[in-house]
Amino acid sequence: MVVDGNGVPTHYSTCLILSKRAKHLASSTLEALAWDLMHQGLSFIPAQFDVNARLETGDLLSSFDVATLAENCGVTIKALRRFNSTTVAEIRRGLGFSRADVIANAKKNGHLSALVDYIDLIARIGESALSGSKRSKQTIERKQMLNCLREHKVKMRSSRVRSAFSETELASFVKFIANGAPSEIWQNVAHCQRNWALVSPLVTTGMREGEALQLKVDDIDLQRMTVTIGRRPDDPEDPRRREPNAKTADRVIPISDRLATILEGDQPVANLWIGS
Repeated sequence: MVVDGNGVPTHYSTCLILSKRAKHLASSTLEALAWDLMHQGLSFIPAQFDVNARLETGDLLSSFDVATLAENCGVTIKALRRFNSTTVAEIRRGLGFSRADVIANAKKNGHLSALVDYIDLIARIGESALSGSKRSKQTIERKQMLNCLREHKVKMRSSRVRSAFSETELASFVKFIANGAPSEIWQNVAHCQRNWALVSPLVTTGMREGEALQLKVDDIDLQRMTVTIGRRPDDPEDPRRREPNAKTADRVIPISDRLATILEGDQPVANLWIGS
């Protein structure tokens, strides 16, 4: 929740967070969004116009306004507070921000993403008051405004791409899971059974890492030969501070006899691997 200077929840920020909560996002994701919205509230002040009031009446932002807000998304909260302080002389405010005030590109992009969702929410409200051709025209202009704001995002390489397996490495890994012996890696029998039961479903079923980390014993049905993937945001039974979260919808995945044997965990280590 984001509150104003009087401790009252801000209306549009609360609406946006609740709309995201309805999508079963994890609490850590909503917390990050709340911080982005708080930063955004401070970034509106240097722009010297009421963003909410303008968008509510259907007055969309100009390219200059968009550039101003995007620039403010790239500085620290401390710098924004200093800039907005009434104790700072006007001549000092005119100096703008220094290099020390600039934040990392990834964080700036997060602020911009929250800003896009926030502006889109209010702009749709102003748009709903129109009808016919005026509304259609406003819809086009709103999308152009949002695209203009997205253009200010810094182009970055995905962290997933940097850490991804190459095709050769992935093929070798899958081949080892299918034909290799887990005892070649883990000498301890208990560790061998546990780790093989973790990596085998990832390769043979295609489930995501977060989904595997969220599995419970009751999700595995050895009678029906299925594994159930469920979304459990903020699971009260999960003691982990940063809970993993399934990114896709709930689904049931069939499993093979060999994988069921591995998950059951009552076979000798020598018979664990799938190719045996």
